[in-house]
Order: sequence, then C-alpha cells, then structure tokens
Amino acid sequence: MTAGTILRDSALDGVTLSLSATGTIKAVGEQAVVTRWLAAIRENKAGIVALLSEDANQKPFAASRWLVHFADGDALAVSVSPAASNAEVLANYPGALAAEPIDTVSQQPEAMLTSDQEAAIVGWLTAIGEADQAIVSDVRAQCRHDDGARQYFLGRAGECATADTDDRRRCIQCDYLRSGVCVVAKPGGVVSAIRGYRPAPTILQRCVAFVPARQPANSL
Repeated sequence: MTAGTILRDSALDGVTLSLSATGTIKAVGEQAVVTRWLAAIRENKAGIVALLSEDANQKPFAASRWLVHFADGDALAVSVSPAASNAEVLANYPGALAAEPIDTVSQQPEAMLTSDQEAAIVGWLTAIGEADQAIVSDVRAQCRHDDGARQYFLGRAGECATADTDDRRRCIQCDYLRSGVCVVAKPGGVVSAIRGYRPAPTILQRCVAFVPARQPANSL
C-alpha cells in the first residue's frame, strides 16, 4: 500500500493526516478509526511525511516511479529520470487529477489470492461506496502481488464482516441496567450471574435478556 493511497483512503475514512511543527505525523479523527490506521501509517511513515511536506511547500519529495490518475478513472504507471516531484509529474500530464509515488519494493505473497479472499475485498470496497472499477481493479491487482496490501485489505474486509454479524451489546445500552446494577441477574433469572451483579458497562457482551434502554422524553 502506497503513502498516497493511505492519504486518500484515510481521508475517505474521516481521518486527517498532517505534519506537526516538529515534523511528526498528526492523525485527527474518530479515535477508533484512527487506531485502525496507525499500523499502516507507521509502516509508510517516510512516504507520508514526504507527501505532506510537499503539500506544505517544503522541499519537494522526488521519486522515479509514479502512478498518475486521470478523470476517466484510468491510471498510468510512469518512470522518470532523473527523479521528479509530484508537481513536476503533474506538469507533464495536464489532464491528470493526481499522482502518487510507487513503492519500488513489495513482498510477493507466498500463496495465491483465493476467490473467497478476493470476494471479501471487493465486498468491502462495495460496502464503503467504492464504485470506480479502475480503483477496484487496482486493489485486486495489488492484493494478488503485494503481501502488505493483501493483509491490509483483508483486515478491512474482516472488520466489515465482524461489524455486520456482531450481536454483542454493552450493558450500559440495556434497560435492565439500573444505577449500574443488572436487575435480572439473580438466582433463577435468565442471566447467569448473582444478585447485585455490576457489569462493566462498556464491555461488549451477549445476553439473552438484553432490552434496548428507553430514551427519556425531551423537555420543551
């Protein structure tokens, strides 16, 4: 996964990346979403810093290989010598919308991408609203030949599947939690716990007695 892809996809996910005064990367967004991106950001820190530095009008980052994106959804891989900056590459392709450096080193997967894995990845892209077939094809190609990209996208697909099937709830969401005490947790009750059970309110649990907490009426 390239630094440019991380900047684009994290932004679509609601995460804003920027440089601090000391040159470190700042990630702003919903904490759970930011946490999901941390590993990818750390692995591609140098490339992300370079692109953010260029955006901040600092010394431009130069690369010899770029992926140039066009308005019709097509993408063109180009090689330049000597190495050129993002602005220089875009100047050579007036119709381009964006350009991102191509990582020169990627780890070839040990096994072929299975049909189930590919279906899961495409399903995740559909779930997040990605309808650009050029991008979908590019992601599928990356997952076939780049182990890092494959693990990342399979991870995102797994998160999507878990979110769709997870039937756990937090006790704080239940109408049977009164003053921090589960009122159905008693001998002979439907919840296997002792009377006066005080569950951790923020931990996800499965409970056959769960009833959504009623919302108080709004005061006018």
